[in-house]
Amino acid sequence: MTKKHYNKTMMTDRRAMVRANFKAFQKMSAQFKKEDKGKYALLRDQKLIGVFATFRLAREHALATYDDKNYSFQKIGQEPIEQITFPALSA
Repeated sequence: MTKKHYNKTMMTDRRAMVRANFKAFQKMSAQFKKEDKGKYALLRDQKLIGVFATFRLAREHALATYDDKNYSFQKIGQEPIEQITFPALSA
């Protein structure tokens, strides 16, 4: 497998993971409280890992906990334009 093909496969897998996490986030959105609005949800394997006051705190927790970077973030209480992911920042 060439490096280019490997990178393309990894991006496809990452996009599928982010989509699956986002769908799970949408289903669980009713469980968030008013005080969670504006905070960031960390998701992994379509499960909520935690709610963090800032994106930075959510990212720091994810980086310290998971080596494989199979997680995503979503801002709570905001109409989603697109899933929030920053693979370049966590590479």
